[in-house]
Parts: sequence; C-alpha cells; structure tokens
Amino acid sequence: MKKTIIFSILFALLLNNETFAEEIQLDAQVKKATIYWQSASIEASASKYLSKGEHLLIIGQMPNNIDLNSIQVLSNNKFNIVSVESRVGNPDNFKKSKQYQDLKDSLETYEDSYELIKIKKYAVDEEISLWISNKNIGAKAGNVVELEDLAEVYKTRIPQLKRESYVYDKNMLKLKEKISYFQNLINEKGNRNNNVDVLVRVMNPENQNIDLIIKYLCYDAGWSAFYDIRSEDKSDEISFILKANVWQNSGIDFNNIDLTLSTGRPNNSSVKPELYDWRLSLAANDPRVISYSKPLMNAEVAADQAVVNMKSMAQGMSSFVETSESLNKIEYHITKSFDISSGEGKKIVEIQSKSAKANYRYVTIPKLDNKAYLIASINDWDQLMLTNAEANVFINGAFISKTIINPATIEDSLEFSLGDDESIKVERKLVNDMNSSKNIGSTKKINQKYEINVRNTKSKAIKIDVLDQIPLSGDKNIEIKWSATDASVEAETGKLTWSYEIKPQETKKMSYEFEIKYPKKMILLGW
Repeated sequence: MKKTIIFSILFALLLNNETFAEEIQLDAQVKKATIYWQSASIEASASKYLSKGEHLLIIGQMPNNIDLNSIQVLSNNKFNIVSVESRVGNPDNFKKSKQYQDLKDSLETYEDSYELIKIKKYAVDEEISLWISNKNIGAKAGNVVELEDLAEVYKTRIPQLKRESYVYDKNMLKLKEKISYFQNLINEKGNRNNNVDVLVRVMNPENQNIDLIIKYLCYDAGWSAFYDIRSEDKSDEISFILKANVWQNSGIDFNNIDLTLSTGRPNNSSVKPELYDWRLSLAANDPRVISYSKPLMNAEVAADQAVVNMKSMAQGMSSFVETSESLNKIEYHITKSFDISSGEGKKIVEIQSKSAKANYRYVTIPKLDNKAYLIASINDWDQLMLTNAEANVFINGAFISKTIINPATIEDSLEFSLGDDESIKVERKLVNDMNSSKNIGSTKKINQKYEINVRNTKSKAIKIDVLDQIPLSGDKNIEIKWSATDASVEAETGKLTWSYEIKPQETKKMSYEFEIKYPKKMILLGW
C-alpha cells in the first residue's frame, strides 16, 4: 500500500513538472543573414539566466513568412533541448517583448520633444502678439521717441521671432512624421495575428546563463543584382561595378548584422532527374477519345517537389566585401556591419568592382535598324565571376543605355552592347533600276538590289560588321540566285556579313542583289 502511495506521489510530481514547466519569454536578435534571390537564411541569438530544472522558452515575434521545417535551435551550453516546436503567436506577447519596449521608448522620446518645442513656439507666438498689442498702444500715445524705438523693434525683434516660429513649425512637422511612423509600426506589429513563436523546452542540469542560436529560412527577403559598366574613349579597360538591391519585409529590423549575399537557391531540388522508357502506343482514331500518359518521375524527385509545393542606398562597400565561389554559387560576404529595416525598401550596396581589357567593334543591321551599336568583347571573362543581370552603361561618365550581362554562355568571349553611336551614319536603299517583278510564261521572276552606305564621322578609325540577308528557298519550286561583293555568307541562314575598318570621315559602300523564280500560279509566302 505504501509503495502504491509513493508511486502515485512521484507520478503526480512528474506530471506537474511536465505540465507546468516555467514559461520564459525571450527576444531573439538577428546576428547573421545569408540573403538569396528570394529568401534568406537567418541566424539569431538569445540569452537567459535559467535556474536548474525544466523550462519552456518562448521566442516570440519571429518573422511571419518562415519555413517552419527549417527552424533549428542550437547551443554550446551543457543542457538538454527536449523539443522544438512552433505556433501562431499571441499578439499580446508583443507588448511583453524588448522590441515593443524599444519602439515605445522611441515614440515617447519624439512625443516629449514635440511637446517641448510646442511650448517654445507658444512663448514665441505670445511675444509676437505682445509686440503687436504694444504697437496699437504706442500709436495712441503719440510719443515720437517711443514710436521710433517701437519701429526699430519691428525691424529686428519681430522678424527674428517669426523666423524662430517658422523653424519650430518645421521641427514639429518632422517630429509628427516620426511619431506617426513609430505609432503605425507599433500598431502594425501589435495587430498581427500570424506572427510565429518558437517554443523550446529545455532541461537545465544547473543554474547557468544559456545562449541559444536560432536558425531558419525566411521568404520575406531577397536581393537582385545589376551592374554599372564604365568605359572611357581613350582606354581599352572596361569596369564592371556589381551592385545589389537588398530588401527585407520580415517585420524585424536587421541591425549591425553580418551579411552575405548569395546566388544560391536553397529550395532547388538536389536530386538529379532520371530518364525512363519512352514508349508509344496506338489508339482508335476517334476524336472523342483523348488519352495520354506521362512517365513516372523518380520517387525522390516527386517527394521533394511535393514538399516545395506545400511550403509554397548607394554605399561604396566593395572594399568591405569578400567574394567566394563554390561549385554552384557565388557568395559576397560584407565584412562591415550592415543595417536594413523591415519595409525600408530596396537598399543599394556596391559589392564588387572588376576591370578587364575589351575589344570594341560596331555592328549594324540596316535592314532592321539604321543605328550602329558599339559591341564590347572580353576574353577570359570567366575570371570576372560575373552574374546574370541588367547593366547601366556609362561612357566617359555619361549614361548611355541599358544592356544585359549573360554569363550563361559557352563562348570563349563575352559580348554585350554598349548602345548606339550617332557618329556612325548608315543608309540602306533599294536600287530602283534593278527592282522588278514580271511574269515569263508560267514563271514569275522578282529582282532586287540593295546598296548600303556606312560613313564614319568620328575622329578615329572604327571596326564595323554590317549584317544583312538573302532569302532562302523552302520549296524545290522556288529558285534563288544572288551575289554580294566582299561579303561572307552563312549558307544555312542566308546571313551576309561585311567586315571593315573605316577611317575617319570615310564612307564604305556595299551592295547585294538576288533573283527569285517560282510558279506564277502559286503564292510566295514569307515575302
């Protein structure tokens, strides 16, 4: 009987300890962030002195849009982490957090400043009213000396007071904006009903201060890359300045964090696809029967995709950036502490600056456009560690155009356009004397001849490729003859290319012609 009673008491104590473990609210501060194109891997920390025993640590006000499966809680202290869970947070918990207190303190500071300036402005406005009242009294008194003194006051003192009142008005307006900002921020965070709490149940063997590291993936952050490409007329060097538009709307400000920008994609499937038998079968030629089948995916790929579907400032900081490249990504680690507030918008950061020697030439396609485009060609471009991005082009410090950097090429050289040059004049015209369309028996014959003129009005020689094309026959009944002086031709595409070096103020002329024959009873498509 005694053993039964003792066992019951022990069981009740254990049950009581499990059910009523001490709940402790913690605030986690973001320390590190690796930001990808459309997500961010966050590392936050929290500390607390804990007595011996079991505790339920509630880490509140985590970002809303986080991957719950990615949450990890780590520590170097000697205690046991019994479980880690997550739940939709209680908005009232926000008022117990350090973040709320910091925002409230900031709001009260601005409100106090506003009231103090309001008092000063009231005193200034009252003095102005007093002087205006004295003006009326002095005018009635009629004392010339007093009137002169009063006039002098109006020239000096009253303008000074009005300037002070104006400055106070401006300062009060700025403070109102700050007060409104912090009040809205407090209301926004306090009204959330979908913020996330992380519940960490720990068994602490002794009284000690514990340090927690919380890691998770957040989908309310990202960055996009763009380049400034800079070139000078007198130099064959071209500079690539990589910049990042960094943003985050996590609901938590990132202050003094260790930031890394990565081109990796954390949600990409790491399982390679597999090819399976592609077997064809026959079905009755009946339009009412619609049937198809698809080869089965690899089971691991299917499972991985199912998980994914369920989860469905310009700062010159390039000298503070360390770049590293692995097999499938490039990372830019900013060694200087970084700040970006939630909802702040895009923050521009310069993260890399590299230069390379470029070869320049012009390309024009007068059939489509009479402009000549300056093309830069770079050998050994893979040493630049470029990423796919839009680029702003500057020549001699002036903005010229936008272009695209696309390193996803297997060519030996990287080419991109630096915009058109109005100093290169291009003209393409149909020679009327050689243009004809006539019927000969059962055959229709078309003759055309084009002349192209390119003039270099620059003060230095240029290299230029002039592109055009001849039609190709897509039918055995269509016969085409052509001629093009000094042009190279691609037989498969019909593309004609003239390559010249044109001296200053020199004009190059080129021409080509073709003849088309086909049955006159037919319609010539593509003409």
